[in-house]
Amino acid sequence: PSAIHDPSLAGHALRQTLHGHQLQPSDVVFEISERESIENFSIFREVCDHYRELGFRIALDDVGVGYASLEVVTELAPDYIKVDRAFVTGVDTNVNRAAFLESILELAKGVGAKTIGEGIEGGGELELLTKLGFDFGQGYYFSRPVPSDTFATMIGLERALT
Repeated sequence: PSAIHDPSLAGHALRQTLHGHQLQPSDVVFEISERESIENFSIFREVCDHYRELGFRIALDDVGVGYASLEVVTELAPDYIKVDRAFVTGVDTNVNRAAFLESILELAKGVGAKTIGEGIEGGGELELLTKLGFDFGQGYYFSRPVPSDTFATMIGLERALT
């Protein structure tokens, strides 16, 4: 079953988990992969709307690679749109990728979403994404993946994340 149906995300258990980690719902973003099939879109949207009403945010991952990306973006209107690395890698030397990213940025503005470019590995990619107007970026250019306790130390948290 998908994580969104996990019993620990329901009602009392979810509130306890958030409270135990001193988090508010607005501190949590549910990330939905566009690579995954959504079997019943109306039920899926109801679930997302429910969590939004509780204060959680929604990110749509891998935008651009799914067969129904644009439909999902327009229907779900996520808080964050994460553009797949396939369109970010080498964007500074590929005008077609840059044009695609510009269209995604327009779509994001239309639905009120922040944009995240995935897979940034070079300064040229970062420079172009910044120039285009991307809100955030992630990739090896910034850091390789690290364990949560190492990350907590990197950003100066006083206690390690658990």
